[in-house]
Amino acid sequence: MTYELNSSALKGGDPFFPQKVVIDDTIVEWSERSGFLYLFNTTKSIPRNKIIGVEINTYLIGCRISIHSYGFETIEADYFSVNDAKKIRTILIGNK
Repeated sequence: MTYELNSSALKGGDPFFPQKVVIDDTIVEWSERSGFLYLFNTTKSIPRNKIIGVEINTYLIGCRISIHSYGFETIEADYFSVNDAKKIRTILIGNK
């Protein structure tokens, strides 16, 4: 099953090009459009079997999700709602 969650403009994210976290059975992928006229797409991906933890940092508006792994870079996604962050954590590591 594939899940796609987007950052929220109400939480401070870009309303036209939100950050995206796509989770499927084998990989977690984060992407955002950036640069001059939003011409560049930045992506990071981590295999699901290498994920060791998901950290949620809440702020006054929105939150940051940090997905940590063995041997791969950390994915940090901003401007998500707390409910979406908890959903991502539950999908990836369960109710730990």
